[in-house]
Amino acid sequence: MRPHWLLALLVLASPLAAQGTLSTQGFGYHPGQISSRARATGGALGEFDPTSALNPAALAWWERSGVMLEYAPEFRRVTTEGSRESATIARFPLAGAAIAFGGRTIVGVTLSTFLDRTWETAQRGTHQFADDLIPYQVEFRSAGAINDIRLAGAWTASTALRVGLGAHVFAGSNRLDVVTFFSDTLGRVADFGQRSRISYSGAAASAGIDWRPIRSIGVAVSGRLGGTLRAVRNDTTLSTADIPMRLGAAIAYTGLRGAVIAASGEWQDWSKLDGLGSAQLSTFDGWDYGLGAELRGPRWFGGGVPLGIGGRRRTLPFGAAGAEVEETSISGGWGFTIAGGRAVADFGLARASRTAEGGASERATTLSIGLIVRP
Repeated sequence: MRPHWLLALLVLASPLAAQGTLSTQGFGYHPGQISSRARATGGALGEFDPTSALNPAALAWWERSGVMLEYAPEFRRVTTEGSRESATIARFPLAGAAIAFGGRTIVGVTLSTFLDRTWETAQRGTHQFADDLIPYQVEFRSAGAINDIRLAGAWTASTALRVGLGAHVFAGSNRLDVVTFFSDTLGRVADFGQRSRISYSGAAASAGIDWRPIRSIGVAVSGRLGGTLRAVRNDTTLSTADIPMRLGAAIAYTGLRGAVIAASGEWQDWSKLDGLGSAQLSTFDGWDYGLGAELRGPRWFGGGVPLGIGGRRRTLPFGAAGAEVEETSISGGWGFTIAGGRAVADFGLARASRTAEGGASERATTLSIGLIVRP
Protein backbone atom coordinates (compact mmCIF):
# COMPACT_ATOMS: atom_id res chain seq x y z
CA MET A 1 0.00 0.00 0.00
CA ARG A 2 1.34 3.44 -0.92
CA PRO A 3 2.13 5.65 2.11
CA HIS A 4 -0.33 8.43 1.28
CA TRP A 5 -3.23 5.94 0.99
CA LEU A 6 -2.33 4.56 4.41
CA LEU A 7 -2.44 8.10 5.75
CA ALA A 8 -5.88 8.57 4.19
CA LEU A 9 -7.27 5.56 6.01
CA LEU A 10 -5.88 6.78 9.31
CA VAL A 11 -7.34 10.25 8.84
CA LEU A 12 -10.77 8.98 7.78
CA ALA A 13 -10.85 6.65 10.78
CA SER A 14 -10.22 9.44 13.27
CA PRO A 15 -13.14 10.37 15.53
CA LEU A 16 -15.45 13.26 14.65
CA ALA A 17 -14.34 15.10 17.77
CA ALA A 18 -11.79 16.51 15.36
CA GLN A 19 -14.48 18.82 14.06
CA GLY A 20 -13.54 21.27 16.82
CA THR A 21 -17.02 22.11 18.06
CA LEU A 22 -19.27 21.20 20.96
CA SER A 23 -22.68 22.02 19.52
CA THR A 24 -22.55 20.04 16.25
CA GLN A 25 -21.44 16.65 17.56
CA GLY A 26 -23.36 13.57 16.48
CA PHE A 27 -26.12 14.38 14.00
CA GLY A 28 -25.90 18.11 14.65
CA TYR A 29 -27.18 21.10 16.57
CA HIS A 30 -30.83 21.50 17.50
CA PRO A 31 -31.76 25.21 16.93
CA GLY A 32 -34.99 24.76 18.87
CA GLN A 33 -37.61 25.20 16.09
CA ILE A 34 -38.68 28.59 17.47
CA SER A 35 -39.15 31.99 15.86
CA SER A 36 -37.16 35.19 16.38
CA ARG A 37 -39.88 36.49 18.70
CA ALA A 38 -39.85 33.36 20.86
CA ARG A 39 -36.04 33.21 20.85
CA ALA A 40 -35.90 36.76 22.25
CA THR A 41 -37.81 35.54 25.33
CA GLY A 42 -35.52 32.57 25.92
CA GLY A 43 -37.99 30.27 24.17
CA ALA A 44 -40.61 30.89 26.87
CA LEU A 45 -43.25 32.03 24.35
CA GLY A 46 -42.55 29.20 21.91
CA GLU A 47 -45.63 27.15 22.90
CA PHE A 48 -47.90 30.18 22.32
CA ASP A 49 -46.20 31.51 19.19
CA PRO A 50 -48.00 30.72 15.88
CA THR A 51 -44.84 30.91 13.76
CA SER A 52 -42.80 28.53 15.93
CA ALA A 53 -42.93 24.82 15.06
CA LEU A 54 -43.77 23.49 18.52
CA ASN A 55 -47.48 23.62 19.38
CA PRO A 56 -49.91 23.09 16.47
CA ALA A 57 -52.69 24.72 18.52
CA ALA A 58 -50.75 28.01 18.45
CA LEU A 59 -51.48 28.23 14.70
CA ALA A 60 -54.86 29.66 15.67
CA TRP A 61 -53.13 32.94 16.61
CA TRP A 62 -52.25 33.52 12.93
CA GLU A 63 -55.90 34.69 12.70
CA ARG A 64 -55.56 35.30 8.95
CA SER A 65 -53.50 33.90 6.06
CA GLY A 66 -49.81 34.75 5.80
CA VAL A 67 -46.23 33.63 5.18
CA MET A 68 -43.03 33.90 7.24
CA LEU A 69 -39.27 33.38 6.95
CA GLU A 70 -36.45 33.53 9.49
CA TYR A 71 -32.72 34.07 8.98
CA ALA A 72 -30.45 33.32 11.94
CA PRO A 73 -26.67 33.40 11.41
CA GLU A 74 -24.51 32.13 14.28
CA PHE A 75 -21.07 33.50 15.14
CA ARG A 76 -19.21 30.82 17.07
CA ARG A 77 -15.87 30.49 18.88
CA VAL A 78 -14.56 27.23 20.34
CA THR A 79 -11.79 27.08 22.96
CA THR A 80 -10.09 23.77 23.77
CA GLU A 81 -6.66 22.97 25.22
CA GLY A 82 -5.44 26.52 24.69
CA SER A 83 -6.47 26.76 21.02
CA ARG A 84 -9.33 28.76 19.50
CA GLU A 85 -11.38 28.34 16.36
CA SER A 86 -13.99 30.77 15.04
CA ALA A 87 -16.73 30.16 12.50
CA THR A 88 -19.83 31.78 11.05
CA ILE A 89 -22.80 29.52 10.29
CA ALA A 90 -25.59 30.85 8.06
CA ARG A 91 -28.97 29.30 8.87
CA PHE A 92 -32.55 29.69 7.65
CA PRO A 93 -34.04 27.64 10.49
CA LEU A 94 -37.72 28.43 10.02
CA ALA A 95 -40.20 29.14 7.22
CA GLY A 96 -43.93 28.69 6.94
CA ALA A 97 -47.32 29.69 5.60
CA ALA A 98 -50.88 29.57 6.92
CA ILE A 99 -54.34 29.76 5.36
CA ALA A 100 -57.46 30.77 7.27
CA PHE A 101 -60.75 28.95 6.65
CA GLY A 102 -63.56 30.99 8.12
CA GLY A 103 -62.97 32.53 11.50
CA ARG A 104 -62.13 29.42 13.53
CA THR A 105 -59.82 27.16 11.49
CA ILE A 106 -56.19 27.68 10.38
CA VAL A 107 -54.12 25.25 8.32
CA GLY A 108 -50.39 25.80 8.01
CA VAL A 109 -47.15 24.31 6.70
CA THR A 110 -43.90 24.85 8.60
CA LEU A 111 -40.38 23.94 7.53
CA SER A 112 -37.91 24.00 10.43
CA THR A 113 -34.37 22.77 11.02
CA PHE A 114 -34.42 19.81 13.39
CA LEU A 115 -30.68 19.03 13.47
CA ASP A 116 -28.09 21.18 11.68
CA ARG A 117 -24.69 19.62 10.93
CA THR A 118 -22.74 22.42 9.27
CA TRP A 119 -19.13 22.83 10.36
CA GLU A 120 -15.59 23.02 9.02
CA THR A 121 -12.23 22.42 10.63
CA ALA A 122 -8.67 21.34 9.75
CA GLN A 123 -5.82 19.21 11.14
CA ARG A 124 -2.15 19.70 10.37
CA GLY A 125 0.80 17.33 10.61
CA THR A 126 3.78 15.86 8.78
CA HIS A 127 4.15 12.72 6.68
CA GLN A 128 7.40 10.75 6.35
CA PHE A 129 8.37 10.27 2.69
CA ALA A 130 11.80 8.71 2.17
CA ASP A 131 14.14 10.98 4.18
CA ASP A 132 11.82 14.00 4.12
CA LEU A 133 9.00 15.17 6.37
CA ILE A 134 6.24 16.60 4.17
CA PRO A 135 3.69 18.92 5.88
CA TYR A 136 0.06 18.18 5.17
CA GLN A 137 -3.35 19.63 6.07
CA VAL A 138 -6.57 17.65 6.30
CA GLU A 139 -9.75 19.70 5.90
CA PHE A 140 -13.04 18.32 7.22
CA ARG A 141 -16.20 19.95 5.84
CA SER A 142 -19.73 18.96 6.80
CA ALA A 143 -22.90 20.43 5.32
CA GLY A 144 -26.52 19.44 5.67
CA ALA A 145 -29.41 19.06 8.07
CA ILE A 146 -32.39 16.96 9.06
CA ASN A 147 -35.49 19.11 8.56
CA ASP A 148 -39.00 18.86 10.01
CA ILE A 149 -41.81 19.56 7.53
CA ARG A 150 -45.08 19.92 9.44
CA LEU A 151 -48.63 20.13 8.08
CA ALA A 152 -50.90 21.22 10.93
CA GLY A 153 -54.36 22.51 11.62
CA ALA A 154 -55.74 24.49 14.57
CA TRP A 155 -59.32 25.03 15.61
CA THR A 156 -60.64 27.71 17.96
CA ALA A 157 -63.19 25.86 20.07
CA SER A 158 -63.97 28.93 22.21
CA THR A 159 -62.36 32.15 23.36
CA ALA A 160 -60.62 30.07 26.05
CA LEU A 161 -59.58 26.94 24.14
CA ARG A 162 -57.64 26.19 20.95
CA VAL A 163 -56.60 22.71 19.81
CA GLY A 164 -54.31 21.52 17.04
CA LEU A 165 -52.98 18.45 15.27
CA GLY A 166 -49.88 18.05 13.11
CA ALA A 167 -48.34 15.53 10.71
CA HIS A 168 -44.55 15.64 10.27
CA VAL A 169 -42.15 14.46 7.59
CA PHE A 170 -38.47 14.42 8.55
CA ALA A 171 -36.11 14.64 5.59
CA GLY A 172 -32.61 15.83 4.78
CA SER A 173 -29.03 14.78 4.21
CA ASN A 174 -25.49 15.21 5.51
CA ARG A 175 -22.43 15.52 3.27
CA LEU A 176 -18.93 15.05 4.66
CA ASP A 177 -15.89 16.02 2.60
CA VAL A 178 -12.38 15.08 3.75
CA VAL A 179 -9.59 16.61 1.64
CA THR A 180 -5.84 16.21 2.28
CA PHE A 181 -3.35 18.76 0.91
CA PHE A 182 0.42 18.10 0.88
CA SER A 183 3.08 20.84 0.78
CA ASP A 184 5.37 18.86 -1.52
CA THR A 185 7.10 21.08 -4.10
CA LEU A 186 8.54 18.00 -5.88
CA GLY A 187 5.11 16.52 -6.55
CA ARG A 188 5.88 13.14 -5.01
CA VAL A 189 2.62 12.95 -3.03
CA ALA A 190 -0.69 13.96 -4.60
CA ASP A 191 -3.58 15.68 -2.85
CA PHE A 192 -6.68 13.53 -2.46
CA GLY A 193 -10.19 13.65 -1.02
CA GLN A 194 -13.24 11.59 -0.19
CA ARG A 195 -16.96 12.45 -0.01
CA SER A 196 -19.74 10.68 1.86
CA ARG A 197 -23.45 11.57 1.62
CA ILE A 198 -26.21 10.09 3.79
CA SER A 199 -29.93 10.89 3.47
CA TYR A 200 -32.57 10.67 6.22
CA SER A 201 -36.34 10.15 6.16
CA GLY A 202 -39.06 9.58 8.73
CA ALA A 203 -42.50 10.63 9.98
CA ALA A 204 -44.16 11.75 13.22
CA ALA A 205 -47.41 13.20 14.60
CA SER A 206 -48.07 16.00 17.09
CA ALA A 207 -50.94 17.51 19.07
CA GLY A 208 -51.41 20.48 21.37
CA ILE A 209 -53.77 22.76 23.24
CA ASP A 210 -53.79 26.44 24.20
CA TRP A 211 -56.08 27.03 27.18
CA ARG A 212 -57.03 30.19 29.07
CA PRO A 213 -58.45 29.01 32.44
CA ILE A 214 -58.82 32.65 33.50
CA ARG A 215 -58.36 35.86 31.56
CA SER A 216 -54.83 36.61 32.76
CA ILE A 217 -53.40 33.06 32.61
CA GLY A 218 -52.53 31.02 29.55
CA VAL A 219 -51.48 27.37 29.56
CA ALA A 220 -50.09 25.55 26.53
CA VAL A 221 -49.18 21.88 26.25
CA SER A 222 -47.94 19.96 23.19
CA GLY A 223 -46.33 16.68 22.29
CA ARG A 224 -44.84 14.82 19.35
CA LEU A 225 -44.72 11.06 18.85
CA GLY A 226 -42.09 9.89 16.38
CA GLY A 227 -41.99 7.02 13.94
CA THR A 228 -38.97 5.38 12.33
CA LEU A 229 -36.06 7.48 11.03
CA ARG A 230 -33.94 5.86 8.31
CA ALA A 231 -30.37 6.61 7.24
CA VAL A 232 -29.85 5.79 3.56
CA ARG A 233 -26.80 5.85 1.28
CA ASN A 234 -27.07 4.99 -2.44
CA ASP A 235 -30.60 3.56 -1.97
CA THR A 236 -29.32 1.25 0.78
CA THR A 237 -30.67 1.58 4.32
CA LEU A 238 -27.69 1.80 6.66
CA SER A 239 -29.53 2.01 9.98
CA THR A 240 -32.83 2.93 11.61
CA ALA A 241 -33.93 4.56 14.85
CA ASP A 242 -36.96 6.25 16.37
CA ILE A 243 -37.60 9.98 16.05
CA PRO A 244 -37.34 11.41 19.59
CA MET A 245 -40.59 11.93 21.44
CA ARG A 246 -41.18 15.50 22.60
CA LEU A 247 -43.26 16.88 25.48
CA GLY A 248 -43.56 20.62 26.13
CA ALA A 249 -45.55 22.94 28.37
CA ALA A 250 -45.65 26.64 29.16
CA ILE A 251 -47.55 29.11 31.29
CA ALA A 252 -48.01 32.82 30.61
CA TYR A 253 -49.27 35.64 32.82
CA THR A 254 -50.86 38.71 31.21
CA GLY A 255 -52.20 40.43 34.30
CA LEU A 256 -49.71 43.30 34.07
CA ARG A 257 -50.70 45.97 31.57
CA GLY A 258 -48.58 45.82 28.43
CA ALA A 259 -46.57 42.79 29.57
CA VAL A 260 -46.49 39.02 29.13
CA ILE A 261 -44.38 36.92 31.52
CA ALA A 262 -43.87 33.27 30.59
CA ALA A 263 -42.02 30.13 31.60
CA SER A 264 -41.62 26.95 29.57
CA GLY A 265 -40.20 23.46 29.83
CA GLU A 266 -39.52 20.78 27.22
CA TRP A 267 -38.24 17.22 27.29
CA GLN A 268 -37.01 15.09 24.37
CA ASP A 269 -35.70 11.53 24.55
CA TRP A 270 -32.78 11.97 22.16
CA SER A 271 -31.41 8.56 23.17
CA LYS A 272 -33.87 7.02 20.70
CA LEU A 273 -31.40 8.07 17.99
CA ASP A 274 -28.72 5.74 19.36
CA GLY A 275 -29.34 3.08 16.74
CA LEU A 276 -28.81 5.54 13.88
CA GLY A 277 -25.11 6.13 14.56
CA SER A 278 -22.01 4.27 15.63
CA ALA A 279 -21.27 2.83 19.05
CA GLN A 280 -19.14 5.93 19.77
CA LEU A 281 -22.19 8.23 19.46
CA SER A 282 -23.27 9.54 22.87
CA THR A 283 -26.83 10.90 23.16
CA PHE A 284 -28.54 12.43 26.17
CA ASP A 285 -32.23 12.86 26.90
CA GLY A 286 -32.54 16.58 27.45
CA TRP A 287 -34.54 19.24 29.27
CA ASP A 288 -34.97 22.72 27.87
CA TYR A 289 -36.10 25.50 30.23
CA GLY A 290 -36.98 29.07 29.31
CA LEU A 291 -38.04 32.13 31.27
CA GLY A 292 -38.83 35.44 29.64
CA ALA A 293 -41.05 38.45 29.20
CA GLU A 294 -42.39 40.59 26.39
CA LEU A 295 -43.06 44.23 27.21
CA ARG A 296 -44.86 46.90 25.24
CA GLY A 297 -42.30 49.44 24.07
CA PRO A 298 -42.48 52.74 22.21
CA ARG A 299 -44.57 53.29 19.07
CA TRP A 300 -42.81 53.05 15.71
CA PHE A 301 -44.18 53.04 12.16
CA GLY A 302 -47.61 53.68 13.62
CA GLY A 303 -47.62 50.63 15.90
CA GLY A 304 -46.27 49.43 19.22
CA VAL A 305 -42.80 47.89 19.47
CA PRO A 306 -42.76 44.81 21.74
CA LEU A 307 -39.49 44.29 23.60
CA GLY A 308 -38.48 40.75 24.58
CA ILE A 309 -35.96 39.49 27.11
CA GLY A 310 -35.24 36.03 28.46
CA GLY A 311 -32.92 33.27 29.58
CA ARG A 312 -32.64 29.64 28.63
CA ARG A 313 -30.85 26.51 29.79
CA ARG A 314 -30.82 23.13 28.07
CA THR A 315 -28.89 19.92 27.45
CA LEU A 316 -27.81 19.46 23.84
CA PRO A 317 -28.70 16.12 22.19
CA PHE A 318 -25.16 14.84 21.57
CA GLY A 319 -22.18 14.71 23.89
CA ALA A 320 -18.52 15.59 23.33
CA ALA A 321 -16.07 12.81 24.22
CA GLY A 322 -18.92 11.05 26.01
CA ALA A 323 -19.80 14.02 28.24
CA GLU A 324 -23.00 16.09 28.25
CA VAL A 325 -22.92 19.50 26.61
CA GLU A 326 -24.88 22.15 28.52
CA GLU A 327 -26.04 25.40 26.93
CA THR A 328 -26.99 28.55 28.84
CA SER A 329 -28.11 31.65 26.98
CA ILE A 330 -29.49 35.12 27.50
CA SER A 331 -31.47 36.87 24.79
CA GLY A 332 -33.40 39.94 23.82
CA GLY A 333 -35.20 41.40 20.84
CA TRP A 334 -37.86 43.65 19.45
CA GLY A 335 -40.40 43.78 16.64
CA PHE A 336 -42.56 46.26 14.77
CA THR A 337 -45.27 46.35 12.13
CA ILE A 338 -44.71 47.76 8.65
CA ALA A 339 -46.63 48.14 5.38
CA GLY A 340 -49.73 49.46 7.08
CA GLY A 341 -49.93 46.53 9.48
CA ARG A 342 -49.66 43.86 6.76
CA ALA A 343 -46.13 42.79 7.79
CA VAL A 344 -44.20 42.26 11.02
CA ALA A 345 -40.41 42.32 11.37
CA ASP A 346 -38.86 40.63 14.43
CA PHE A 347 -35.24 40.88 15.57
CA GLY A 348 -33.52 38.83 18.23
CA LEU A 349 -30.03 38.47 19.68
CA ALA A 350 -28.95 35.50 21.81
CA ARG A 351 -25.62 34.94 23.54
CA ALA A 352 -24.97 31.28 24.39
CA SER A 353 -22.31 29.53 26.45
CA ARG A 354 -21.78 25.80 25.88
CA THR A 355 -19.58 23.70 28.14
CA ALA A 356 -18.58 20.07 28.62
CA GLU A 357 -16.28 18.16 30.95
CA GLY A 358 -12.65 18.34 29.97
CA GLY A 359 -12.27 22.10 29.74
CA ALA A 360 -13.71 22.65 26.26
CA SER A 361 -16.05 25.60 25.85
CA GLU A 362 -17.98 27.28 23.08
CA ARG A 363 -19.38 30.81 22.85
CA ALA A 364 -21.95 31.70 20.23
CA THR A 365 -23.93 34.78 19.26
CA THR A 366 -27.03 34.26 17.14
CA LEU A 367 -28.73 37.12 15.33
CA SER A 368 -32.25 36.18 14.25
CA ILE A 369 -34.39 38.16 11.81
CA GLY A 370 -37.97 37.09 11.11
CA LEU A 371 -40.44 38.52 8.63
CA ILE A 372 -44.18 37.80 8.66
CA VAL A 373 -46.42 39.01 5.84
CA ARG A 374 -50.22 38.89 6.02
CA PRO A 375 -51.71 40.20 2.76
